[in-house]
Amino acid sequence: MPTPYLFVIRSPPNTWLGISPATTKLNHKNMVKIIATKVSENKDGKSFVSLKLQGGLEAVQSQQTGKMYLTAKTCFIASTFDEDTALSLVGTELPGSVERVPCDQYDYTVKDTGEVLTLVHRYEYLPPNATVPATKQTRPMELDLA
Repeated sequence: MPTPYLFVIRSPPNTWLGISPATTKLNHKNMVKIIATKVSENKDGKSFVSLKLQGGLEAVQSQQTGKMYLTAKTCFIASTFDEDTALSLVGTELPGSVERVPCDQYDYTVKDTGEVLTLVHRYEYLPPNATVPATKQTRPMELDLA
């Protein structure tokens, strides 16, 4: 009877989750996934369909408890699709990421607690090679396509 072999696979710490010491981002492919759709109205009352995008998995440390948890940033992006076409796109992946970008101050009410927070950021889809502006964006985003 042949002797069974024991294989030990060694890898640098944390690489099994895709975590490198320099970053806590788990999705190194920089892809977002369409996870839902939403029908909204513009200020003229005309309906349009938005796609809800979800970025890659991220490990974040709680400011209150100090414990780590996993999350993924989400945002909505307007589209020219009808509702049926948009629904057929759910599950599709696109290159890019969902990033925190500065914006004008606004109030946000936490649904669960009713707490009102004043925020100066929002989350937006950024295509590959785009950079997050350091200050409030007052003109169209410029992309470095080099």
